[in-house]
Amino acid sequence: MRVYEIPPKSTITIRIMRREIYYEMEAYIAGVRGTKVYLKLLRYKGQIINFDSKNVQMTVFYVDRGVEPLAWTGVTIKRETLGNTKYHVLICNKSSARVNRRGARRVNVTQPGLVGLKGRDTRMEITIVNVSLSGLSFMSDEDIADSDFVPVFLGFDTEDGISVQATAGIMRRIPSDDGKFHFGAAIPKPSENWVRYVNKIYKENPEG
Repeated sequence: MRVYEIPPKSTITIRIMRREIYYEMEAYIAGVRGTKVYLKLLRYKGQIINFDSKNVQMTVFYVDRGVEPLAWTGVTIKRETLGNTKYHVLICNKSSARVNRRGARRVNVTQPGLVGLKGRDTRMEITIVNVSLSGLSFMSDEDIADSDFVPVFLGFDTEDGISVQATAGIMRRIPSDDGKFHFGAAIPKPSENWVRYVNKIYKENPEG
């Protein structure tokens, strides 16, 4: 599928990466002319976004009738005025590829860490098994009682000496046959060093 074949009035997601900065936003397709996809102007903190910066990588995602999302790389976005209306214009000459995508891309890791619970003095050892900008999954020998939406405080040091901390809410608990417990947690407000750590993992695993 070509990006200009996405139906008008659809919503797409644009992922922008520049060095260690990672950002995603939704965009509304106002119309299509030939190979040009006209988007309602995209803004950040009230300012119209300029996509002409160097070293910016962009990927477009579109969910087609609830199946696995379609993705396009090699995207360019320019500003254009049509009549009296200004638009961002999306152009991509590549065909789409289907991707297994969650709300944020997850990458498998094996990272030891510590988790502390609010109101407890002790911390439990864990192994982080996958990460994303908005969450993680981890394994533990210990259970966390009444775990739904429990806030946990996560910390670990990476091999290159970065100290990473995050506050997460446990959303899923799955006991394993080997006696361990598998937890899924969301990070609603990622810290700066968490974002830096995950973006480094993304860069090392572009197809992760």
